[in-house]
Amino acid sequence: MGLVGMAGLAIATTGLAARAAAPVAASVMLFDDVHTARGPEVVDRAARVGAGRVQVVVNLHVRLSPKLEVLQYGVLRDRRRAWDEGQNYRPLTPHLLAEFQAGLEATLRRAADRRLDVAILPHLDAVGPNADWRNDFRFDPLHSIGGYSYRSAMIEPIARALQATQRPDGRIWFSLAGEMGRSVAEFSGAYRAMLEGLSADPARAGWRIGVSLNFSEFTGGANLSPAQRRGYQELLDRCGFVGVSCYRPFTPPATPALFRKTVDQWLGEIAAAGLIVPSDVPLHLSEVGLGGGPPSSKRYTPAAAAATPWLGVSHQLSDPWRSAEMKAFRRGYYRSLLGFLTADPLAARTEAVFLWSEGSWAPLAVDQSRFADAEVARAVLRHNRQAAGAGGGR
Repeated sequence: MGLVGMAGLAIATTGLAARAAAPVAASVMLFDDVHTARGPEVVDRAARVGAGRVQVVVNLHVRLSPKLEVLQYGVLRDRRRAWDEGQNYRPLTPHLLAEFQAGLEATLRRAADRRLDVAILPHLDAVGPNADWRNDFRFDPLHSIGGYSYRSAMIEPIARALQATQRPDGRIWFSLAGEMGRSVAEFSGAYRAMLEGLSADPARAGWRIGVSLNFSEFTGGANLSPAQRRGYQELLDRCGFVGVSCYRPFTPPATPALFRKTVDQWLGEIAAAGLIVPSDVPLHLSEVGLGGGPPSSKRYTPAAAAATPWLGVSHQLSDPWRSAEMKAFRRGYYRSLLGFLTADPLAARTEAVFLWSEGSWAPLAVDQSRFADAEVARAVLRHNRQAAGAGGGR
């Protein structure tokens, strides 16, 4: 496989320059039982985006130690309620795991009915007194905790659900982790073992399997030993794609260069750790979103939103995009994304783009319409129709 760091990026992408622009797809969030129950109808709306694909974000919840070590896997009924209210959070049992898989199958079956290709993005979210961001969680995905490992609780049920619902001509991109950088860094050999185990089954021969990382702090603060560095490189060499969450802060207004800088700096951080993403491994923008800024804001501004793209609102009554200034800023951000995908040479290496479809991050009326922007939706649909006409959907 060819290798690329920041310096070799232009050379590495020239061989892929003939690829049509990637379509821009929506995500379907299976955060909890409430979201999972409406997963199929959200797929129906995601199909109208015209991308020919959808990303399914699959969530389990965990309890953590003060050192952010995973102590227990579980499921949540409703993330809008306190985790310890009644039986909202429940530790995994065989029955709950079967329900988890069945709910996922219903969503994936609807995607198959709609003839959508499917990307999978697994997330762990923490509940309890030591709740923190998943990028810093410490866990070996093969190590059993209370009768369940990450592989048995998350990866294997997803694989079974995919096999039960996949179309013969459908494409599957299966990320083994989304924004769980410390675990991937410290246990890359375990992730490579999961990748190789999934790939060994002939029924999964066409699946593309990879990992998705954050735009910064891709190791979750872990300092790689020489052995870990070698193991991580072996994992990257085997990946069918590598994804990045695109929440890089910027100075408004957004331009197409923002997305190149996001990927350049991410690849540069990986290279600085002594690792290289092979140049023939496609890139996914696995999370693209702009939330509007801190939810406690008395006045939402483009500067605050651009400084913290990962911050926004899910259920509050405030709307960051109410003012004409914020509407124009948001539209410019998505216009810049589409400009990057159609004109930047690096976009030739970008195989898939998925918008975060939650709350104020979601400009498309997929899960809820309250924060949607019809102008952005029309622009995305036009882009996707052009991409499909040029062969970008396949």
